[in-house]
Amino acid sequence: MAFHWLVILHLALLGALIYRNAFGVPFIFDDIYTVVNNPAIRDLSSLRGLWVYDPSRFLTHLSFALNFHFGELNVRGYHAVNIVLHALNAMLLYALLVVTWGRASLRQSLGALPGRWLAFGAAVLFLCHPIQTQAVTYISQRSTLMASFCYLLTILLYFLGSDLRRWRYYAAAILVFFAGLFTKPIIISLPFALLLWEIFFLRWKGGRVLAARLVPFLILACGVPLLLMLWKYRILDVAYLSQVTRETEDYSRAEYLFTQFNVLILYIRLLFFPSGQQLDYDFPISRGFWDFPTWLSFAALALLVVWAVRVFPRHRLFSFGIFWCLVTLSLESSVFPISDVIFEHRLYLPMAGFAVMAAYGIWLAVRTPARFLLVIYLLAAVLGTLTYQRNFFWHDELNFYLDMARRSPNKARIRNNLGNYYVAKGNLAAAVKEYEKALDLDPAFPEALNNLGNIYAETGRREEGKALLERAVAADPRFYEAHYNLGFLLWEQGQEDPRAAWDSFHKALAVNPRFAPAINGLGRICLARRDLDLAKFYFEHAIRVDPSYPHSYENLGSLYMSAGLYDDAKNAYLQAIRRRPSLAVARNNLGNIYAMEGLDDLALQEYQAAVTFSPCWAGAHFNLANLLLKQGDLSGAEQSYRKALECAQKENNLSMIRSLEGKLGGMSPE
Repeated sequence: MAFHWLVILHLALLGALIYRNAFGVPFIFDDIYTVVNNPAIRDLSSLRGLWVYDPSRFLTHLSFALNFHFGELNVRGYHAVNIVLHALNAMLLYALLVVTWGRASLRQSLGALPGRWLAFGAAVLFLCHPIQTQAVTYISQRSTLMASFCYLLTILLYFLGSDLRRWRYYAAAILVFFAGLFTKPIIISLPFALLLWEIFFLRWKGGRVLAARLVPFLILACGVPLLLMLWKYRILDVAYLSQVTRETEDYSRAEYLFTQFNVLILYIRLLFFPSGQQLDYDFPISRGFWDFPTWLSFAALALLVVWAVRVFPRHRLFSFGIFWCLVTLSLESSVFPISDVIFEHRLYLPMAGFAVMAAYGIWLAVRTPARFLLVIYLLAAVLGTLTYQRNFFWHDELNFYLDMARRSPNKARIRNNLGNYYVAKGNLAAAVKEYEKALDLDPAFPEALNNLGNIYAETGRREEGKALLERAVAADPRFYEAHYNLGFLLWEQGQEDPRAAWDSFHKALAVNPRFAPAINGLGRICLARRDLDLAKFYFEHAIRVDPSYPHSYENLGSLYMSAGLYDDAKNAYLQAIRRRPSLAVARNNLGNIYAMEGLDDLALQEYQAAVTFSPCWAGAHFNLANLLLKQGDLSGAEQSYRKALECAQKENNLSMIRSLEGKLGGMSPE
């Protein structure tokens, strides 16, 4: 027992060592949608919101909600959870192999090698291999880590419960598998992995007993996803539901399968030689079986399967490792078309089978425990170093995107994400170039159309922005963010007749009824119409569905201001500022309330914050100048009036210009 605890400690320290530089990796790629801009994880008390967001990954998003609850967007906490899960999976693999060695008749085929050393070697290789970095360092792929945890734990409990007198382990295996169905759909293949374990290690002779043991898992694997689809789509139509099993219409099921033959060959190469790793591959689609090298890849895979069958009697672990990889890849590398035909994180769970094969192959080559451990530690040093270096590469977000663009020059999504990076850094000119490159590669790419349209709208090119946003919603009618952005632009262009904006906001909500910005947009239209009761309803509803969205509080504060409810307005503005301190409108209006209450020092702080966050807003500078004049600071007041005049001229605000000229003309030369 002391040996096992020593191994667990060893794996924990090794995982912490090789992933210690992953803590500083920023949110990247899909992390922005899954975590940073995901309202569902902002309110831990609203489990229904998490369920509605994505029931098939409910537990995964619950873990993100817990991260946000305790650390908000502190990226280190998210990485810590991922790294701990990875280490736990390595420990589970070790425990599973140790238990298997104790129960299965493998001693003769393995010879003098103690099973615990084989388990240790496999766990170390699983832990250190750089192909695992995408599942571990890429925060969004926590779903893969959690599904793998449930996968391995279920098999371990099932194995322990193979003796009918230990039925509690078997019952626990069913419960863990049920929970795993709410982490990521890849766990659906687990009943076949259990069958694999039975064939290779348990070898039940009674077919009825075996069937009875597997039936509960098969029922859950089929039933739970079906119920989730029925709940989500509210329709009992097999023909319609069959479409749910294909994420994209860009290629047929056969074309996706043919492409996967080539993908599997690349996966094999990455397992043996993890060089040239890439987050977003631009992988060619095979349109027919006889397209080169599809038929050759199929032939190689077929020979591999034949070899696995032939070596089963003498080298069962080689055979097991191959079939394990095929089973664990079966959902994502078969006839269920996914938009992305290849991702490295899909190798995370198959890596367990490869690690078993590798550890066993090393033993056959060296034949002594001392040499075996030496080779394992040498490999751990090499693989761990590669993992450490790969994590450093994830640190530099710009070079990370540029490297992806270099490796996949024809992938529009990479250019779009590089544009998103530049927007986050405030470099709109560079962002425009990247979005335009994305549209050169794919003129109907909705995200690039939406993003470029937003920049055009913000920089005064509103008609061009409107045209791009209209193209975005035409390319993807379910792109609710684009519907909202189009509605927002239409609202700014035609507040006197907001029907077009109203329709766009409703189209966004038809796709995502819990999209707070669109609900808030409806409230703004009602507020402009002076329909205060309906506006209040929309603002409060937006707050209920997304308590973290600051503009709902800000607009609710404006509503209370217009109704003369200054205490309620003050509280709403404070709530908005607490969620986003840079809200200049909320700061300015809160300053107005403090000024009315005679709290000049607090008002001064808010006006100064408003002009800091919105340096060319004439109204905020004007309010600041008035307060400074009241306090006797003539020099500061004059400076603020002149800044307000400069801003008003840029805004072409004629009434403000006249007022400011009068103020400045009436001030003393001093």
